[in-house]
Amino acid sequence: MRNLVATGRESAAGASAGAGAAAGAGASQRPKSTWRELLQSRVLALRFAVVAWCWAVTTFVYYGLTINSVSLSGNKHVNFALTMSMEIAACLLIMMALERIGRKLCILMAFLLCGVACVSPFFVSHEGTLLGLFFVGKLAIAFAFNSLYVFTVELYPTHARSSALAACSLVGRIGSALAPQTPLLNRNVQAIIYAVCSGSAALVVLLAPETRAARLPQRVSDAEVLRSQQPPLQPAPPPPPPRRVLSATDK
Repeated sequence: MRNLVATGRESAAGASAGAGAAAGAGASQRPKSTWRELLQSRVLALRFAVVAWCWAVTTFVYYGLTINSVSLSGNKHVNFALTMSMEIAACLLIMMALERIGRKLCILMAFLLCGVACVSPFFVSHEGTLLGLFFVGKLAIAFAFNSLYVFTVELYPTHARSSALAACSLVGRIGSALAPQTPLLNRNVQAIIYAVCSGSAALVVLLAPETRAARLPQRVSDAEVLRSQQPPLQPAPPPPPPRRVLSATDK
């Protein structure tokens, strides 16, 4: 009996010691803080600055154009309804373009198109044409806005993905806070600001990698070397030669 009790105490002590060692090992292997780990990587820190600027520009231009749509010529209610209908068209275009063309190129083209549409009042005087170009600019910036959600989450490792998206969206709200002040400016000044911001975002997004067909990064090291793994387009192989059917004489 005494031997059994002693053996039980020894086994309990061994189990508690093993649990303590496992806990210590787990604490030593605990991952670093998410933001400390990201900011220690120059690649990911630069990537965060790039994406955050794109978010700030997108929200500034998006809400600025939405607010100023009621000051266009014609019925302001119809103009606002048409402006918001560009959201539907942008979502349809996203479904067709992101997988075929790529996230980076689509966002780049959207920023460039928006910048050109915003600066057009300096070169076009026809009211109908100006109204159409305004809707084109709203379509382009809505396309960029919705595409950034997909692009942002694909740039960061798994444990930091949601935090990075939230941080970029938080920085972007600076633009949405400044947008209501734009009606106080002259219309030409607004056009210049929107065009310059959109052009700068188009240049900055060139620093980010393409993520189309790329595996989602699991670790920081994976995110640092992230690039599209889409294979280059290859010509279709020639069809195999037709099989010859043996006739009775050949047999």
